[in-house]
Amino acid sequence: MIARVLGTALRLTLVVLKVMLALPFLSARSLRRLTVFGRGALFVLGQDDARCGHCGAELVLTARWRCKKCGYVWLGYGFARCPLCAEPCLFLNCQSCGTSIRNPLP
Repeated sequence: MIARVLGTALRLTLVVLKVMLALPFLSARSLRRLTVFGRGALFVLGQDDARCGHCGAELVLTARWRCKKCGYVWLGYGFARCPLCAEPCLFLNCQSCGTSIRNPLP
C-alpha cells in the first residue's frame, strides 16, 4: 500500500517537473506565434492591395478568387481561407511578373 502511494507520488512529481521544464519553451513559442500573427494582421488591416516586391506592381487583394484545393470560387479577400474547405491561401502570384507574394498571416 505504501509502495503504491509512493509510486503514484513519484510519477506525479515527475509529471510536474516535466511541465515546469517545458513551460518556458512553450511560452516562448506561443509569444513568437502571437507576434508574427500581430505583425501580419497589422500589414493586412485596412489594405485592399499589396505591392509586388519584384516589379512594384499593385496586386488587388479584394477580387474573385478560386481555391486551389477544392476549386470553389468566391468574391472576397485574397489571403482569406476558402469558405468551403477552409484551406488557407499561402501565396498569390503577381499578374505582371508572376512572382509569388507570401501570405503575411501564418
